[in-house]
Amino acid sequence: MNRWIAQLLIWIVVFTSVCPFKARAQTEPDPPPQAPPQVVVPILMYHHIGGRADRYHVTQEMFECQMDYLGQNGFTAVSIDQIAIALKGGPALSPKPIAITFDDGWRRQFTATLPALTRNNLRATFFIISSHAERYSGFMSFDLLRQIRDAGMWIGSHTVSHAHLPGLSAKRLWYELRASRDVLEAALEQPVTILAYPGGAYNERVMRAAAQAGYVAAVAIGGQAEQHSSHLYALQRIEVNGSWSKEDFIAVVEKPFAQARSPIPSAEPAP
Repeated sequence: MNRWIAQLLIWIVVFTSVCPFKARAQTEPDPPPQAPPQVVVPILMYHHIGGRADRYHVTQEMFECQMDYLGQNGFTAVSIDQIAIALKGGPALSPKPIAITFDDGWRRQFTATLPALTRNNLRATFFIISSHAERYSGFMSFDLLRQIRDAGMWIGSHTVSHAHLPGLSAKRLWYELRASRDVLEAALEQPVTILAYPGGAYNERVMRAAAQAGYVAAVAIGGQAEQHSSHLYALQRIEVNGSWSKEDFIAVVEKPFAQARSPIPSAEPAP
């Protein structure tokens, strides 16, 4: 009888220690689904610096004024790679991050941008049309690209020939994406992991091809400062228009951070 009582006591102890745990595990609600990570960072897009002021041309004076403003008002220049890493759950970006990008690789970008960038401790990304680098005198040569690399700037691909990507065959699309990476990496002796779509044109097929070609992120045009992890291959850029005033530029770069700091209004109590 004593042996039977001892076994019963052991069974009771085991049952009471295990069952409450199982009950809690069954009754605890599943954690709520996580919203896609996002970061607030304006990605500025420039083409020509100097000359007349229009959609694609920012005057030298205005560009320097814009870079001086960023340098003097707490902005930190970040790369597209850093944005992609933050969106994947990596290290957070610095306060007031901003990405400065230039398309095409025009030779004048070399002389017109570096002094204003460097004196303000800013770095920028230059998206290069790989076939133009040595073929046309109006574009930066590989030697100049190595110089901007050594000055701390970042370099990405703008495809081989600046073709309209959505209309290409699969073979030509792969060539435009992959060959440009290969050429730039060989010339610069460093990885090239980011892409700018020519004309901002892309579709689902182009985004899949960009990922398969080894890019970690790609930029398009959208006008928003909010970047989402679900859009790594369509990050939004803001086209800097040469007709903007200094006040226009300040509003564009400051507004996203003012909105992020604004408290969310509480709901009105029910009557």
